[in-house]
This record gives sequence, C-alpha cells and structure tokens, in this order.
Amino acid sequence: MNNTSIAGRNIYTDKKNRILYYDYFSKKGFIIKQDGLSILYIYKNRFFIILLSVILVTDIISSWLIAIALTAGLLLVLEILFRRFYFSKLCVSPIHPNMKQKTLLTSLILARDPVKTLMKTILYFAFAILIVLNAYLQHASLMMYTFSIILSLASLYYSVVHLLALIKISK
Repeated sequence: MNNTSIAGRNIYTDKKNRILYYDYFSKKGFIIKQDGLSILYIYKNRFFIILLSVILVTDIISSWLIAIALTAGLLLVLEILFRRFYFSKLCVSPIHPNMKQKTLLTSLILARDPVKTLMKTILYFAFAILIVLNAYLQHASLMMYTFSIILSLASLYYSVVHLLALIKISK
C-alpha cells in the first residue's frame, strides 16, 4: 500500500508527509508507518467487517439476541486488540489544525488508476444491489433488511465517490 491508499476523516498528513491517525477517544495522533497501513485499514473498516460477518452467519444463528451479542463481542475484541497491541506500539504526534486531512476522493484522484477505480465503482454498486436482493430472497426479518439497507447505502456512497474520482481522473 502506498500513501494514497488510505484516507478518511481520521487520517491526516503532516509536513513530513507522514500518515497520522487521530483517535477521538484518546485525543492522540498516531504516526502510521507503511508496514502498518494494512492493519489500520482493517481497524478503520471494523464496523463494516463485523456487520458483513453477522449478515453472513445469520442463516446459522437461530436468534437475533445471539447475533447482537456476537456483534458486540467482536467489536469489543477488535477494540481491545487494536488499542492494546497496535496503538500502544505507535509513536504519538500532535494533530495541528493546519494539517491536511486525507479524504477518500483526493486519495483516489492522486492514485491515478482509472481501471482500478472503475472496477471498484462497479463492484460497490453491484454489492449494494446484491446485499438487498439477498435479504429479499432469504425472506429476512426486519432487522436483517435494516442491516442490508445500511450496508447497501454505504456501498452506494462509496460507488458514487469512486465514480466522481473516475470523472476527475479522466479529465
């Protein structure tokens, strides 16, 4: 992964072009090295990973209480693992108001990879349709539809952002 591959509301770059992750709970900025980007990417997407996991195992789990408990348990385990073993090993740096925040759109434009951006646009759009279609075909409960719609909306958002980046790259 390169510097342009991770972005978001908690990601900043300093004057030395280092990637910083701002943790709202501890109010600290952590310097992320290149070899730690993949772990940070998993941490940033932990909610979607857990939601997808719960949706995929709902056919096996007989009760929504167990599914909710599993979701809460997974979230707690991930938080503890990242805070205790990942963030504790990182160097702390202050976040200044003049630091540049890295957004997804700007990082996609800087990557200048129209083929990859087009593929992701199509895949996010297809996922948005398929996740709701899956809930419909499975005759899912209201809660399952809700999870599916939330994931579908998030996927549509990412599809639109990738499409906007593709338009900007093509100009």
